[in-house]
Amino acid sequence: MSPTIRCALSFLALAAVAFAAPARADARDAVLAAHRATMDARVRVETVSSAGGQQARSTVRYDTSRRVHLKTDRMEMIVLPEGIWMRNGDGGWTKPPFDASALVRQLVPETVEQMQKGLSNVVDEGPATFGGQPARAYSFDVAMTMMGISVNSRSRILVGADGRIVQAVTDGEALGKKSRSEQTYHYDDAIRVVAPN
Repeated sequence: MSPTIRCALSFLALAAVAFAAPARADARDAVLAAHRATMDARVRVETVSSAGGQQARSTVRYDTSRRVHLKTDRMEMIVLPEGIWMRNGDGGWTKPPFDASALVRQLVPETVEQMQKGLSNVVDEGPATFGGQPARAYSFDVAMTMMGISVNSRSRILVGADGRIVQAVTDGEALGKKSRSEQTYHYDDAIRVVAPN
């Protein structure tokens, strides 16, 4: 699977969990609540993914869950309610001739449903630390279909004292290929995502 597809699937999965149902008081709901709290914040997510002996890096900046700036080693994409812009490398920005943002708006609710159905084996692993700060560790499995692709994964997240995710490590399999993704989260109220000039 290409790094671009992996990043797109990762974006959809994270956005999907953010819109999940209100939390109850068990480990499963604590995981959903942590994802919602993360997506309600302005955050930059740095990801290092590896698959088939190749490594890829990406950065996703969330102004809100509907105002997102994704940058990988090879491409860049800005997703806003009014449209999507893309570019390869340092080339010029292009806007697809069709309303690609409508496709994203359609996929997120479908992915929410798949994520809720596919979330299982959630374990509260107890206290942990990240960057010298207290955190709580959770692990869980997800089996779902996104954009027609079956995805199975095992994740471990660290949730900070403020209830937001500070680190996530995911081992997944899609299209018969295994991958590993390590994400770190940096919260910054100054993040803004706007259309390119």
